[in-house]
Amino acid sequence: MARLPLPSLALFLMLGSCVNNRPMLVQGLIGLTNFDEVHFKDSSVSAPDSSGDLDLNALPGFGFALQKPISPSKYSLDIGWEAGMTLGWDTEKIAFAGGGGGGVVAVRADMVFFDMFGGPYISHTFQNGAFRIFAGGGPLVLWAWVDNADDDVPDDEQFDDSSGEFGSYVRAGIEFDIGPPGTLGLTVQRIDSKVEFNEVGSADVDGYFFAISLTRNL
Repeated sequence: MARLPLPSLALFLMLGSCVNNRPMLVQGLIGLTNFDEVHFKDSSVSAPDSSGDLDLNALPGFGFALQKPISPSKYSLDIGWEAGMTLGWDTEKIAFAGGGGGGVVAVRADMVFFDMFGGPYISHTFQNGAFRIFAGGGPLVLWAWVDNADDDVPDDEQFDDSSGEFGSYVRAGIEFDIGPPGTLGLTVQRIDSKVEFNEVGSADVDGYFFAISLTRNL
């Protein structure tokens, strides 16, 4: 199981806070996660067509991010550190097929993805704060859970597995000032990681999180 890079992320934010007293930005995210084709390797459980591929499209998701600018406020170009998390899930839509007693058994399973990320970011504000664009990137930790626990599934065919691995992310967005509520915008985040399940097998996990964002000063 991968370890969280929380100490390093906390250190980044603490150093940024010491540089100036500018407020931190908190960003709420809600949207959809769309993973590229996920291919499970060396697995006794695979997709129904026996290819081992799963098409994980339009998984609902949400999350948040914190951004701490460390550059002077007199400039419209900001640099700083960010950290955040996203959560996505697919409930009883993923079908696996596995060999059991010489036959093929179709299994409907739940899958949950959770990641925490952090790294540097850069942003630029236009027209006296009317809108801004930003981009960031760095390491992430991805957790995934899969299980098929159900009353209709025999006990010897049930599985409940989890995985935690390091990866990387890049993200970018644009936000527009909407007055007292803050800034409203669109964000896209690229996720590049993998999963290592004991029951289902290992797979590279690459995809995008498309979200609507609402950002305010903390």
